[in-house]
Amino acid sequence: MQGISMSNTMQRRQFSVLACVFQSIFVALFAIFGEFHNHEEDKHNRVHANYPMFQDIHTMINDAGRSLVVHCFGAYFGLAAAKVCHRQNTMVVDDDESSGHSSELFAMLGTLFIWSFFPSFNAGSIPHSTPEMRHRAFLNSYLAMAACTTATFMLSSLADHLGRFNMAHIQSSSLAGGIAIGAFANVILYPHHAIVVGAAAALVSVVGHFLSALFVLLYEPSEYGPNFVEQYSAIYPQWKGSGQPGAHRDLRTQSFFQLAGLGLTFLTAIFGGLFCGWVMNWSLLNQVQPKPSYEDASYYLNAEFSLFGNLDNSGHGLGSSNASIHKCGRIDYRPLDIE
Repeated sequence: MQGISMSNTMQRRQFSVLACVFQSIFVALFAIFGEFHNHEEDKHNRVHANYPMFQDIHTMINDAGRSLVVHCFGAYFGLAAAKVCHRQNTMVVDDDESSGHSSELFAMLGTLFIWSFFPSFNAGSIPHSTPEMRHRAFLNSYLAMAACTTATFMLSSLADHLGRFNMAHIQSSSLAGGIAIGAFANVILYPHHAIVVGAAAALVSVVGHFLSALFVLLYEPSEYGPNFVEQYSAIYPQWKGSGQPGAHRDLRTQSFFQLAGLGLTFLTAIFGGLFCGWVMNWSLLNQVQPKPSYEDASYYLNAEFSLFGNLDNSGHGLGSSNASIHKCGRIDYRPLDIE
């Protein structure tokens, strides 16, 4: 099936032209004004003077794994932008939104990689960390994610009337523990706290998938799943972490700092997302036809693909001429008619 063509040639090449123009301006500015000075001393070096400002931009709150400034901000920014860009005449359920075998396999591989490296994300990004803090962050991250994964499988099985596992839960909710523990992985003193945080994050995420029908009016249909994984898993550690004392602060003072950081993140993400969505709706930019939705053929060459090749039932490869696309968005390859 051919994708929806752009309205004119300019819109077809708009992204490449604009990207080339801005990249050229970026290079020209650095060529004119940018220069390295290796002979400068540290006390006069502006890089050394300004770098801590960026490195410790969240120094007033506990956010070792960037649960607040990355996960929470990104989730609410995306939802605000999606709310502005949402088309009212688009069907709530679109067939092309469904996943196939290849996409599910890639998603599961991505989950395994992220799960393996998540403790490094939480422990390696701690500013001014000591070996003790990194050691504690590693262990707390593993404990939280192990508890989260176990709880995810348990809750997913309990939610199905036949006791089966839902791959949507396994791919997303098993990572919620790493997001939740990231805010204060370096300050938790007792291992059972990390286990409880991970299990609670799995509960929030899995239950959120089943309550998603109640949130269709609030969220873009394709966004309420990630909403429970990213947003609420990132919000949970902020009020949980507000009970952890910070450097040179008592528990109550640190609680105010945590909640203030959460509120500032909400405001920045929501207003930034609304502005971004407003800009994306400009008539100057590409306007995609409302139907069919979730169609990538206008933007990507050969959008449909198969990880293990295009095979029929007998295992023989087939050409693209024998492929027929059904409403479900997948390609059904039929055997060759040989007389």
